[in-house]
Amino acid sequence: MSSAADRAFLFYNKAQKKLKGVLFFRPSEAALDDAAEMFEKSANLFKSVKQWQKAGESYLRVAECQRKLGTIPYVVKAMTNAGHMFKKVDSDKAVECYNGAVAAAMEEGRLFQAGKLQKEIAELYEKERDIETAIKFYADAAETFGDEERAASDERNCLLKVAEFSAARGDYDKSAGIYESVALKCVPNRLLVWSAREYFSRCLLCILARGDTVKADMKLTLFERSDATFPRTPEHKLCQRLITAMNDRDEGEFTNALREYDSMKPLDTWRTNLLEVIKTHIEEEEEEEEEDDVC
Repeated sequence: MSSAADRAFLFYNKAQKKLKGVLFFRPSEAALDDAAEMFEKSANLFKSVKQWQKAGESYLRVAECQRKLGTIPYVVKAMTNAGHMFKKVDSDKAVECYNGAVAAAMEEGRLFQAGKLQKEIAELYEKERDIETAIKFYADAAETFGDEERAASDERNCLLKVAEFSAARGDYDKSAGIYESVALKCVPNRLLVWSAREYFSRCLLCILARGDTVKADMKLTLFERSDATFPRTPEHKLCQRLITAMNDRDEGEFTNALREYDSMKPLDTWRTNLLEVIKTHIEEEEEEEEEDDVC
């Protein structure tokens, strides 16, 4: 009995012959349809034996046939499947396939599907630690999802990724703006209001990382008015104490505020990194004070 790989090659070669057509005539629609079916069988068999490269190539041939047939939804599906296969062995080729699927999906007005694919590309770059490119594709996905009413959650998740990575790269203004916008949209929704408090605090930490206590105080007041329960949260208390510590140039208050918050909610890496930046502002101000005293 032949192996799956042998049968995969057999289907692939049969499909190739179908596409040769008769003399100088192009293959008929029936021939293209048959070839697409055989290429897909070939792809599935290659996939079953983990021959990802061959599976991806076969799915691309499916897409090629479907494109000639004018069946764009099937082009999107085949290009997406090709991307999934290449993702295991060749990231660049996977991105090329996903981008092709995005273009085809946009052509058909399938925005939700296009956004999902853009998010897939972003996740691939995130995994490879190419954060700058990941930010771009998360932003593209968020914009695409924004045009689909049913994709509010997907849009929000992509925007939060952009905010998270932008802050990590030092783009605090961009990050703060996204967190504020997302938080204010969450407040009216009783299922999301708890998340809003998290985003309020992240926005404030980004502003403080820029050393701007005046703006942070203004935003704190805005958030208190937007969500009456926010002032009773640990996040609010932390941000309020951090603003005070920075204004008073009080490193002890800063440390105590972190210790109290950490005892209730352990600080994650993202917050810890921003708090280190905030602390440098207090230390710099203390050093400036000491220099003034000496003078």
